[in-house]
Amino acid sequence: MVEGLGRRIVVVEDEPILGSLMSDRLRLIGFESWHAIDAFEAKNLVLQHDADAMIVDLDLGSGPTGMELVLSLSALNPNLGFVLFSNFTPTPWELSSATNLTFVRKKDVKQFHELLQALETVLRYAPTAGTELSWGPATELSALTGKQLKTLELMALGFSNPEIAKELGVSKGAVEQTAKRIYTALGLSEEGKNRRVQAVQLFNRNMGPRRGK
Repeated sequence: MVEGLGRRIVVVEDEPILGSLMSDRLRLIGFESWHAIDAFEAKNLVLQHDADAMIVDLDLGSGPTGMELVLSLSALNPNLGFVLFSNFTPTPWELSSATNLTFVRKKDVKQFHELLQALETVLRYAPTAGTELSWGPATELSALTGKQLKTLELMALGFSNPEIAKELGVSKGAVEQTAKRIYTALGLSEEGKNRRVQAVQLFNRNMGPRRGK
């Protein structure tokens, strides 16, 4: 069983009682632990304390989702471990979006040690306590939200805007607006090369080429 040994864990749970209980249990077995109720507080805690791992719900109420938080932080630090602890099932794309991530369904957990086993899985690859973390520069895609990243991935797969709209269950106009926000966030100029081509090239450079439809 995983031991705390000063490891630093941020629990991200918008139900205050549950989040506090989890954080308290972690401290009892030797972890340093903090509880955040939303993505903004969680990101500040992770950066402030050089966290080794995060236990995060997918649904965090209003504001950024748990998955958007994971995408943002994994771009900053690939060594950070993530345990998705939620009754919402992540998509295969979401499960592959970070290098050190596992999923535990809340309703399936009967004992706290079951959650600890998942935490152990991601901590095996995290730096030990006291090791200086190198928080490298954000990737070129770190300015994008989860929805924007998914849209860009579909572009890289060769989907047209109408096909992306059908895949995501939104209107064609919504996809066009998302695409414009992607180009703005990536700082792509309207001059010269097609911005869609530039965005796909950035995606492939950072995430690796995608197979076509």
